[in-house]
Amino acid sequence: MEKPDVSSKPTGSIRRIFRSNWGRLTILIVAVAAVFAAYQAVTILFISDTVELANDNGEVNGVLVDGMKNGSFHNDDIFKGPSGKALHVGNYTAPPGEIIAFTKGRAPTVLSDSQSETVPFWTPATDTKKFRFEDEYVIGVHFWIITGPFEQQRKRALLAYSKTLYIWSKERQGIRLDGFHIEDRTTDQDADIILLRSRENPPTLQCEDVGVLVANGRYVPNTINIYYGAKVVADDRRKDDRPVIGPQYGAKCSDYTDLPGVFILMGDNTNRGLLAHELGHALGLYHIDSFSDTANPPQPYFNQKNVMHSASSKTRNSLTEGQTFRAVVQDGSALNKIYNARLDPLIKRRCNDEVGPDPTDPHGCPPVDTRIWVDH
Repeated sequence: MEKPDVSSKPTGSIRRIFRSNWGRLTILIVAVAAVFAAYQAVTILFISDTVELANDNGEVNGVLVDGMKNGSFHNDDIFKGPSGKALHVGNYTAPPGEIIAFTKGRAPTVLSDSQSETVPFWTPATDTKKFRFEDEYVIGVHFWIITGPFEQQRKRALLAYSKTLYIWSKERQGIRLDGFHIEDRTTDQDADIILLRSRENPPTLQCEDVGVLVANGRYVPNTINIYYGAKVVADDRRKDDRPVIGPQYGAKCSDYTDLPGVFILMGDNTNRGLLAHELGHALGLYHIDSFSDTANPPQPYFNQKNVMHSASSKTRNSLTEGQTFRAVVQDGSALNKIYNARLDPLIKRRCNDEVGPDPTDPHGCPPVDTRIWVDH
């Protein structure tokens, strides 16, 4: 009997059947994948933890979330969403837990398991976290024009004041100034003030002068007092330790009087963005010029558009969420040190001024370079 040729190729009809079945199998695989993707979407939507924010300002909201997820600790996960909509953040299953929320017209607001330990912050079930944005904090400022011409200095101070309000509003700082209060003291005849003006031509203000100004009544308690002169000795020094002096500089002065307040000096050729920089120092922020990654060559985390860059001239325009959080929450900020705005010790912190998370403190401060929104 003749044996079949098992090595022969399938006939045309068999190939057609195979191709037909393979097509059905492909359709089946695609269908299963689509069902699985839909299942995942439904799981995220309906089995996800949610964050519900009240008292926003009708703007886009952003949050940084901490918690255990997929077996590991997640720090400062970023989520954004429109006003009036719950934010779906995935399934966090265990503490430690914290949410920091940001939006325009409101202060950065914290909800943390360190504030209440009666129930776990996150559980394996579906959790809903509801909390209310804190209102903006209002702080007082008072401008003193020590040397003139007054009208030029007034315009310069008003532009700086307006630029600060603009930056703080768009960067969700959560702080605003209570009004533009200014006094013309360019013709004062107090002996100490005359001596201060006559030391040089043009006269130079330095932080040591704060005591003289305060003693002669140029001072409003518990307020940020801003003095405009001709030249200023800056609060930085050159690499060779020589002082930095000029009409384009400013200085945030501290420890020159026992009276409560913040004292800032400004020269008569300062650009409108410098006041926001000096107020940043008053709120506990530091220069960020030196922060860069480990690439070769290193790439900076900040450019001269950042308010706290020391080399900026007219480009200061942005703050990170890491910075706006510090300005409101850290205990060294004038907001807490002078105004005592946040009395609850659980929501005041001592922040390091570093990039990258602090591994020793799950409820520390977000790294100073943390951004929910890109810089503009």
